[in-house]
Amino acid sequence: MREAAGSDPALVSVRFGYVPRLHYIRVASALLFWQTPFTLSGCLSNARNLTILHLDFHDEMVWFQPEHPKKLVPVFSNLKVVYLYNIFADCDLKWTLLFLEAAPSLDSFYVKISRHMCGRYKHACIDNAKKTNVLWEPSDFKHYNLNLFDIKGFEKEEKLINYVKFVMERAVALRKIHLHDKENCKQCGCINKQAPSPISSKFPNNEGENNLIRRLLANGSSSSPIEIVIR
Repeated sequence: MREAAGSDPALVSVRFGYVPRLHYIRVASALLFWQTPFTLSGCLSNARNLTILHLDFHDEMVWFQPEHPKKLVPVFSNLKVVYLYNIFADCDLKWTLLFLEAAPSLDSFYVKISRHMCGRYKHACIDNAKKTNVLWEPSDFKHYNLNLFDIKGFEKEEKLINYVKFVMERAVALRKIHLHDKENCKQCGCINKQAPSPISSKFPNNEGENNLIRRLLANGSSSSPIEIVIR
């Protein structure tokens, strides 16, 4: 079994029995207005050999309930790769660090921020839950195995720069950071017409912007040199 759920818009609570060979779970859905977020520890309590976890929120409300990382350590102890995809753009991102704290063997961490205005995940007859911010403060932990941190939908703004620095402070073995611009979309080309960020205004040349971002991220970092790729 490779996928626990597909892209069905009606998220169904899933419970696993004894599944020692289950190593990859992908859940892609949106939360409906009558549904409530659930805990991952309760859903995945018997999936102890996961190595890849892919959660896609479809630019809607984050549909699981953040919990203390200690409750997730038994499930995430073997986790190597995490994908957190299509998080709505206004959502605070600190909650994503609970995956670092709960997965000490994590090697690659992928985050994708949705900036599409076309509602490409909307379904005509479905009422999605109202988007609400996720409030969660990470503890002062250290992660010693993360090698790659990758963000898609990156914008040159203070919120995201601070978020990357949060990860850098905790992932002391980090070697690579890849920051990708927002995706082009044929249905909502207007996303490329957003007002320029303060950094873009000061540095109209892309390479000048990128060098400034690298300096801002490296400032105060006590870890070994990190390769920062901005695309």
